Amino acid sequence: MPSCLGLYIEDNLIKYAKVSKNNETFKVEAFGVKFYEKIGTAIKQIVEETYSFKLPISINSSDEWYNEIEVFSLLSKKDMDQAIKTEFENICYIKELNKNIYEQRYMFTNSYNGDDKVRAIHISVPKTSIEQRKNQFSEYKISNISPISVVIADLIKKEKKGTSLIVNIEKDTTITKIKNGAIANIEVLNFGSQEILEKINQKENSYAKAYEICKSATIYTETDKDLQYEESEYLEDIMPTLFKIVSQVRKTIDESMENIEKIYITGTGSLVNNIDIYFQDYLRDIPCEILKPSFIGNNSKINIKDYIEVNSAIAIGLQGLEKNNKGITPVQSFLMTLGSRIGVGSIAGVSLALYLGGPGAIFWMWISSILGASLTFLETSLGMIYQKKDTKSICKGGPSYYIKYGLKNESFRTRQEHIDRVYNFVNDKFGRNGYVKYWLDVEDTKKEQQKVWEMLEDEVLC
Repeated sequence: MPSCLGLYIEDNLIKYAKVSKNNETFKVEAFGVKFYEKIGTAIKQIVEETYSFKLPISINSSDEWYNEIEVFSLLSKKDMDQAIKTEFENICYIKELNKNIYEQRYMFTNSYNGDDKVRAIHISVPKTSIEQRKNQFSEYKISNISPISVVIADLIKKEKKGTSLIVNIEKDTTITKIKNGAIANIEVLNFGSQEILEKINQKENSYAKAYEICKSATIYTETDKDLQYEESEYLEDIMPTLFKIVSQVRKTIDESMENIEKIYITGTGSLVNNIDIYFQDYLRDIPCEILKPSFIGNNSKINIKDYIEVNSAIAIGLQGLEKNNKGITPVQSFLMTLGSRIGVGSIAGVSLALYLGGPGAIFWMWISSILGASLTFLETSLGMIYQKKDTKSICKGGPSYYIKYGLKNESFRTRQEHIDRVYNFVNDKFGRNGYVKYWLDVEDTKKEQQKVWEMLEDEVLC
């Protein structure tokens, strides 16, 4: 059963959730919040507590920078990439920033200016920030680094029609607009739960205590205002930030070209009791609710508020789980290899051998099986021993690798690679699923053929 440890990291705390998937069912096996002074110690404790020593770990990025870039929809993918790159360079030039210090990603959504254009939500993260994250996890397997504003959308059941907002009140507040089941816009506010916790921390001199106070705080409704004086000491630290957030959400709704049908509230700020009622008072026409992961049923034995507390970590874990679950499992790989080794010929061949050679043929089949099994075991073992990882951390192995690294013979390796490619091309073109044939028919150019050969090499040598 594939699993992934999701970590949402802020300056003073880490939210964690160990997420697993069985068929199409997701499960949160362990979760919690840990405060830290030394992040390395905290990570080690979380890994030990969740028994995630060999599991892939998915974490959030930090210091993201968002831009919206419009390009013509009729452009080829290559031209779109170039147009977005050029526009980002212009933005950096205007802001007097070095474009080379950023790692860049983008996603497409509908344009505001007609069907002839598409809008790219461009996300850039400083490379130093990514390297810092990697260094913090140098002893562990990092599978994914993602912006929380994007992955938080995985927690809701996405409707094919309609528009909703996800207000994630963490260190900073992100407002993610979901339109027709896809992300349509991301807005980042430079204030959120950290601003609240810092104010309370100045009074209590404990970040952990400030967090617990925030969790137990209650926003009273109009009918209960006479009770509010009991917590006014802390509410005066909480309410100004929440008011700025709800005011910005109101502005986003007013400026939206679509009709917002629902608002989901999540993050540390959502732990304040009655915050959904507070939002509802300001946004009277739009239903507001605390975000509950869509895969968690109402009959869960765990307090739903405990899940909500680590929503960000769950979303990050799901993203890592999805990425790591794209390939085939070890069992599937074994069965597929076994099927290719045995083949239909081994079934029909036994019958034919008994028919032509009589019972004595069984003895010689035993002999050939022992020899074949020995060669297979040796070949597979050498492939595993001399396998290497490429620049994308993908394992590669096979005859060409143990010839090069085992026999130290480069010329033999080159010949074996050519043999592997020809074999795989013929086998796929006329055999299993026409994978190569499909790609060559669609993009019959030398450049695309070269990509196909690279794909073939990855498949054969893994």
